[in-house]
Amino acid sequence: MHAVQALEALGGITLKDSHVLGDVWLSGATLVAIEGQALNCQSARIDGSLMLDARHDREGEGAPRPFRAEGELWLLGVHIGSDLWICGARLWNPGANALNVAASSISRNMMLGGEIDQGTETRVIGAVEASALEVTGSVFVMNCATGVETNVVALALSGAKIHGGLEMFGYRPLVTGPLTRNKDAFFSSDPSPPPPGPEPLAGMLGQSGTRGIYYNSLLLAGARVGKLSIGALWHAESRTLRSTLIRGDIAADGLVSEGNCAVQAQLAGNASFAGLTVRNGSLNLSNLEFLLAANMILSDADISKTLQVSTVGQRATDARGPIAVRTIPLASAPGSMLVEALWSGKYPRATMHLVPQRALRQSWLPDWLRKRGGGDEVTTLAGTSRPFHELAESGAIQLETAEQAVELIKLFCVAVQGDDGAFAIIESVSDLPEGTAIDAVSTRSEIEHVRAKLKRLRDDGADEKAIAEAAEELDRFERLALITDLADIDPDLLRLDVHEQEGAWLISAALIYGVKLFRSEFKLGHPVAGGSLPVEMLGDVAISPALQIPVAFRGKQIAREPQKDEEGKPVSSGDWPLRPTLPGMSET
Repeated sequence: MHAVQALEALGGITLKDSHVLGDVWLSGATLVAIEGQALNCQSARIDGSLMLDARHDREGEGAPRPFRAEGELWLLGVHIGSDLWICGARLWNPGANALNVAASSISRNMMLGGEIDQGTETRVIGAVEASALEVTGSVFVMNCATGVETNVVALALSGAKIHGGLEMFGYRPLVTGPLTRNKDAFFSSDPSPPPPGPEPLAGMLGQSGTRGIYYNSLLLAGARVGKLSIGALWHAESRTLRSTLIRGDIAADGLVSEGNCAVQAQLAGNASFAGLTVRNGSLNLSNLEFLLAANMILSDADISKTLQVSTVGQRATDARGPIAVRTIPLASAPGSMLVEALWSGKYPRATMHLVPQRALRQSWLPDWLRKRGGGDEVTTLAGTSRPFHELAESGAIQLETAEQAVELIKLFCVAVQGDDGAFAIIESVSDLPEGTAIDAVSTRSEIEHVRAKLKRLRDDGADEKAIAEAAEELDRFERLALITDLADIDPDLLRLDVHEQEGAWLISAALIYGVKLFRSEFKLGHPVAGGSLPVEMLGDVAISPALQIPVAFRGKQIAREPQKDEEGKPVSSGDWPLRPTLPGMSET
């Protein structure tokens, strides 16, 4: 065990790439970054716990001394064999990440907060970045107050895997203006002032650029949790209640929960649970209170048990129907039409449907789209391959020409999804969604993560095959990192090739999956009536580093992040989030 209590370190501490056989305790420590990070544990391996908590005196008298960090806690890619405990802490890094624990793994639990009756509240000025975090136990965010001064997400857990559950109680925003001007007030042990109530909150949110008012959102997109619990924190002895207040949005699109989800909070923005999956439980939103006019989005949610909702908002989600529709007859499935509909709202989204041509009448189409129905004749493409197999079984698919084979594989890739969302075949850089760019930060994080993995394998004396595979993986990532602009991608790797061999079509194409481009090989056989569609991906290889793609390829719809005006406010947009799935689609 390495215990350093009440330490004061001017210049910070680094444990980068280190291996600690026991615990690391920094109770009551003060870490001040001059250049770099206040604490750098990148790619470290800590077999025990990492304790960044308040220090109580031995007699238990007086206020506890909080753990203090001026600068970033850089815990990228760290492996912690037990718990990560950030309790009674003061993290101060305005305008940037205060805590970065992205791509890390924690074998037990993570705590960010403190006890309501012991003066161990955790305060954070700066963002908390925990994307792709994996926790075997649970993540507790309790009695925690955060604040960011720019339009960034305050707490990001996108793509995280939390096997036990995410439990948030007493989470609320800080009004950062006065605190960033007075560090002594921020770092004190005194309880932080309560947030403004609904009326002043509404007034302040209506003024862009007001000092101390900021976008304070919770991002859970694509996360996987054992359960989700968001609520108030109650202490019976002191009769103290601290509710959860989120000044901004709850963005939980594509969230997967193995158990119950319950949200009891005050919300100043929108609540989006599009594509939510609750596999073995219910979704309870009866105690979700909107402080301002906002939207609650539950489109394409899959809830195995019950949905409980009371009066949760002042305005219903826009249900006026699509703002645009485009169609095309399918050469690979004669008699069927592909229909794409664009839906309005803060997050413009597109849905895809297969409709028999005999049932498709222009006077009837808008009516059906509003109802999202149309009976058995309408098939919504919702992430599975089943509709294609049903078409094949009925004898409706024809693959006599290369053009028919290419059309079907393009549609199949967009409509069928994997764990990281949908696929989309492209044939040039210009086919990428507008605003796509190389994500240099994520690329560096990936390289450091793989490098740390390779180091652990060597340190642990792993077999030569595992070490060679990790070294090859690192070499591949480093070669892809040489691509610093989309124009650097070899156009030959984006070219679509198709030819027939031994009674099947072999198709080689570039596609988007997750946040990368891949070169993939497909084998598409000729279907036989009564049998499923013989389609197979033979292999793939990454041909780009990580990308920033402003389109979410997940759930039963394709959504795009809202465009923003000069003041950073979302604006409505009638633009399609993607190019047509198939060339030649006409708008109706």
